[in-house]
Amino acid sequence: MSKRMIITTAVLSCLLCTSCTAAEKAEIPDLKGDMSISGRVACDGVTAQAEFTRSAGVWTVCFTSPDSVKGLTVTDDGNTVRYSLDGIEYEYGSSSPQFASAAELLTQCIDSAGTAENVTARKGADRLTLSGTAGDSSYTLTLDGNGEITGISVGGYTLDCSGNPAPETSAPAVDVGKYLK
Repeated sequence: MSKRMIITTAVLSCLLCTSCTAAEKAEIPDLKGDMSISGRVACDGVTAQAEFTRSAGVWTVCFTSPDSVKGLTVTDDGNTVRYSLDGIEYEYGSSSPQFASAAELLTQCIDSAGTAENVTARKGADRLTLSGTAGDSSYTLTLDGNGEITGISVGGYTLDCSGNPAPETSAPAVDVGKYLK
């Protein structure tokens, strides 16, 4: 009788440990291909509403508010970043120090998480959190239970796509000229 008890306990322990490990393991959803997300970008207490679209591997970020950045569009094909506003356009090559921008950094996080290389996935009750590195910055990307991106945090920037972002703050006037030098 004691042998049966020991064997039964050992089998149940193995099943219990196996099920715990399986529950913690999370698969990374497919973040490749065309997509569109919108949310509020924040850094240092300043926020702006933006729409992020990836089509054929090219990211386009359009700022829709506040008025100080409304209409600013950033396009990043991986080799060139183009800024445009009211018909004025300027582009930077990937070797330029101005190449990196908030838009480029945030989109790079999604691209990095989509590769699933060196990405840590943690599954919570109602969300999935992916952590990794984009360029020189560590990021955290959060998805809801449906696999939709709800937020990104990287290099002092946050993108809140939850639909319930903090109220918009008044942003200082943007010196677009500094981006066009």
